[in-house]
Amino acid sequence: MRDKEKGRLGWNRETALQNTHTQHRSDSMQANQGRRRPAYGRALAEAQREGYSVPWLCLALDWNTGGGFPRVVIPADMVLLELDLSLVRGLDCLVAHRNNLVRALDVAEIALKNGARLCPVMDAETGLFMATDEIRVARGLGVANAL
Repeated sequence: MRDKEKGRLGWNRETALQNTHTQHRSDSMQANQGRRRPAYGRALAEAQREGYSVPWLCLALDWNTGGGFPRVVIPADMVLLELDLSLVRGLDCLVAHRNNLVRALDVAEIALKNGARLCPVMDAETGLFMATDEIRVARGLGVANAL
């Protein structure tokens, strides 16, 4: 892990795996009672509280997508109405999926509503890409809210 005082990246998937056993509580968690963080989300939130940051975050819709990047995993069995994505506030995100466009757009919409600066969608199977502004228009979020 790199030095957080120098403002360098201090969070990664290995850190998340090491810290998943720890139970954390914060004001944001209490405000989102009944909501579930995605896999690796708890470790990322803890790293953010300690002052570490990530340049961008992959929101992967399966365990085999985005493994080489800072990511959280939103598996198919997770109910999106229970999803807590408050940890994306202020981050640039990318929803990576495999032939699951409707769910990917749902996750992107939730991320944007939770304050993600950018959140395009990419299909890892076909390479099809949908930009943040296209998602905002398609979901009625309005481009005026961008950045």
